[in-house]
Amino acid sequence: MKKVIAPSWDSYEIIDSGEGKKLERFGSIVLIRPDGGAKWKRTLSSQEWHDSSHGEFIEHKPGEGEWQFHREIPESWSLSYPLKNGNISFLLKLTRFKHVGVFPEQTVNWNYLYKNCTKESKVLNLFAHTGGASQAAALTGAEVTHVDSVYSMVGWARTNGEAGGVQNIRWICEDSMTFLERELKRGRSYDKIIMDPPTYGFSKKGKQWKIERDLEPLLERSAQLLSEEGEIILNCYSQRMEKQRLIPLLNKLFTKENYTIEELYLQDRQEKELFCGYLVRIILS
Repeated sequence: MKKVIAPSWDSYEIIDSGEGKKLERFGSIVLIRPDGGAKWKRTLSSQEWHDSSHGEFIEHKPGEGEWQFHREIPESWSLSYPLKNGNISFLLKLTRFKHVGVFPEQTVNWNYLYKNCTKESKVLNLFAHTGGASQAAALTGAEVTHVDSVYSMVGWARTNGEAGGVQNIRWICEDSMTFLERELKRGRSYDKIIMDPPTYGFSKKGKQWKIERDLEPLLERSAQLLSEEGEIILNCYSQRMEKQRLIPLLNKLFTKENYTIEELYLQDRQEKELFCGYLVRIILS
């Protein structure tokens, strides 16, 4: 399987990693966050990690915990990712789910969308989080629909988009499957559908999502919405959907000629590689 290393950028870097953690710089703020894949020894000492960081996320259960601070940190701060004709903008803040509002490995998809979308493109971003992919597509002039089931997350993404000056994004707070079914009834189609589904979650109406159960119908509905030679971009980082399970699912729904699957990585300063999930591109032609 091909390995893809997400490109580095000035505002973000992994300074060091190891022993189940990573030391990351987001602009001027340095944070320690858990990463179970970093099984090697740290390059820097524990004291150097502590002295250089503003805080550390302490995980009480998978994906949830609290922050412990080593120095003062602002309630929020700004970050941007430069593209040729504009920037993707983010307002970052600490959450109890360990993320801060940007997913740096997604530079791979931002660059791809920016290169491959046009003013004529219709793009649908599902499980769209804070909207980096939505902004990347919108900066090309594409017509973008941004869908997430969490109202506060849609608001966060909209704030990011407004900071970036993009106006051609339709913001939708809705369960992704419900939205797809409604669009099918309306006879809509999209040229690119990008999705970043979680392992599990709930919609605003309490509808439950489980990736091992719901990814298959999600991909089926999405394929039905594609325009001729349309494309699905799937990010899959869930431990419940490893390649031993993901590849048979893809083979069930599509021919091997219709999709590619790659392993996505970030590197720290010492070029130690942190696995960030699978990147699947499905083109129906």
